[in-house]
Amino acid sequence: SVLDNEFYVPPADVLGVQDARNLQGRGQALSPEKAARIIATLKEDAARTYSHYEEFLGLSAAGGADEEPLARELARINLPVSFYTQWYWKTDLHNLFHFLHLRMDEHAQHEIRAYGTAIAGMVEKWVPLCWEAFTDYRWKAMRLSRVEVAIVRNLLAGRPAIAEAAALSPREREELADKLGIDPARLGQGV
Repeated sequence: SVLDNEFYVPPADVLGVQDARNLQGRGQALSPEKAARIIATLKEDAARTYSHYEEFLGLSAAGGADEEPLARELARINLPVSFYTQWYWKTDLHNLFHFLHLRMDEHAQHEIRAYGTAIAGMVEKWVPLCWEAFTDYRWKAMRLSRVEVAIVRNLLAGRPAIAEAAALSPREREELADKLGIDPARLGQGV
């Protein structure tokens, strides 16, 4: 099918520099001036490539009526990934929840989180009891590794977990402390 002239332009407040720690994520926001220049360039590029797309398909005045149109799958090769795609998707509830769990994760990119959240709103209205179970037991639940379980057991028993905590990398200790809502220094101590 012929793609519509609709494309995504990120809001200025989500345009950020490359995060130094999370190489798949964003860091601090760009200045409003730089964000405005980037958004203007994205819109200009999308308009230009869509014009070429129409020309390739023989749909624009520049294409000419007697010109042979390029095959649609080849005509869209020049379009940027920001153009919206339509598709039909068939899945079961189990796999839909798996998709949402991955896509609504706080570490997922802003755009896919927004997509996941939009789908989640529909699923919550469609199957509210299943949604509640998914939220309680999967999405908002906490997973602990074997070492993390050993640390928590020691902390609950009032015993230090020095050896277990030493088995975690600094990032893993920080993540466990965040999960438990405690100071990372407490992980090697008892309660």
